[in-house]
Amino acid sequence: VACPITSCIDLFISEYIEGSSNNKCIEIYNPTCSTITLTGVYTLRVYANGSSTPTTINLTGSIAPDDVFVVCNPSAGAAFLALADQTSGSVSFNGDDAVALAKSAVNIDIIGQISCDPGTQWVSGAHSTLDKTLIRNSNVSTGISTNPTGPCSTTSFTSLTTEWAVFSIDNLADLGMHTATCPSCCPTFSNAPSNVAITNSTCGTGCT
Repeated sequence: VACPITSCIDLFISEYIEGSSNNKCIEIYNPTCSTITLTGVYTLRVYANGSSTPTTINLTGSIAPDDVFVVCNPSAGAAFLALADQTSGSVSFNGDDAVALAKSAVNIDIIGQISCDPGTQWVSGAHSTLDKTLIRNSNVSTGISTNPTGPCSTTSFTSLTTEWAVFSIDNLADLGMHTATCPSCCPTFSNAPSNVAITNSTCGTGCT
């Protein structure tokens, strides 16, 4: 059985909360079958108002397999902070700010379009990055590592409708957990193969 080699192999952003006041949180999901250390390796980056230079948040700790790590603004409401693994005042994005997860200073997942200020939000139908909670669809298995290349506009966050479900402002129903169909581990087998050749052995009566 072939194991997945291009997906389910690294962290990605599983939830984005652009809530009222300082209710801002980013949730990161570990789709692998190994605990991943964040300290010294992974960062969150906030690209405010179309900037190409981010404010960087150094992540600390680790994420267990099939678990999440939540980073919130320290002035978020008590219900949000109760679910946070880390806080940072730099988690202060609005609907027009790109957010990225980086590994060793290389972006491995991007929300929005870096170096683009769409006005107040990216939008597609009922999907919006302003005053919304976005949750990654369960069939997503890897992050968006390539910044959208189209012209900067309100619709240049091209994966908004294909990869995200949209919920109301300050939605807490799913923060702190994520459901994914990602095949995180290669299968293991307990049965021995049936075609083993035995040599230099005497077979007893009834043995084949």
